[in-house]
Amino acid sequence: MKKILKSLTVALVIALSVTCMALFATACDGNDDKNYSVTVVYADGTAVNGTTDGTGGMDGKTVQIQVCQKDDPTKCYQLVSVDANGKVTIEAEKIEAVLGTVTYAVHVQGLPTGYTYDDNYTLSQSSRSITITLKAV
Repeated sequence: MKKILKSLTVALVIALSVTCMALFATACDGNDDKNYSVTVVYADGTAVNGTTDGTGGMDGKTVQIQVCQKDDPTKCYQLVSVDANGKVTIEAEKIEAVLGTVTYAVHVQGLPTGYTYDDNYTLSQSSRSITITLKAV
């Protein structure tokens, strides 16, 4: 009887552990397939602090990203500020409601002083995440 009880207890613990891991993995997924993300870094790979390193925004210190239709650069989504870790995440549903499901050109506004970037970065439904590397002028 004790052996059966131990076996049942072990089976229950394993089943609960697998269930918890599956739920945890789903909760931590972040729905990346429903977001577009941009990371801005310096040439050495260090993240740009979008809250202090830039020259844009109302405070003159912000780095911002703007996403526009690649084929019609007059159609753009609102400016989005880069966070302190160099990242911007925008829900795909929000961009697609404004711009449709096309290829998007990504522009950096308020670059840190002394830096530039190659203005050829794009996002699309098949490429939802990019890293923009800044270059010293």
